[in-house]
Amino acid sequence: MENLDKINRKILNILQDDCSITNNELAKRVGLAPATTLERVRKLESRGILSKYVAQINPKTVDKDTVAFVELSLSKHTTENVDSFNKTIATLEEVEDCYRISGDRDYLLKVRVKDIKDFDRFSFEQLSKLPGVERCSTKFVLKTIVSKTKITLSEDEE
Repeated sequence: MENLDKINRKILNILQDDCSITNNELAKRVGLAPATTLERVRKLESRGILSKYVAQINPKTVDKDTVAFVELSLSKHTTENVDSFNKTIATLEEVEDCYRISGDRDYLLKVRVKDIKDFDRFSFEQLSKLPGVERCSTKFVLKTIVSKTKITLSEDEE
């Protein structure tokens, strides 16, 4: 782990749970002076370890509660085709995550939409028009059992 001491790991764990915490409260919880804590946070940001702060929205409250996982295969695996696909997929607001994967498909997408009808629209108007897509397979989430955004860092390691 990129030279993260116990206090830095504790700071990262706390910020992942609540990034709206004040610097003073964070300092109290890690046992450092506020100025020292702020300096550590800024160093974590400048090193790219702490990459951004986000607010999570409850999908039900904004009518985006349907999740689909879409496996895609490209027709050609040329640099130009892959780059074109990667650039285009990044522009689609319904796509929460996109992974290039191993196995019999090339990509795995996590898509969030209002409902099945909205997915149908997205599929025909956008997915089917992606550059170089040969095959597509979709699975809908029936129930979310675990959904995490936190990468828990052990505070015991040195």
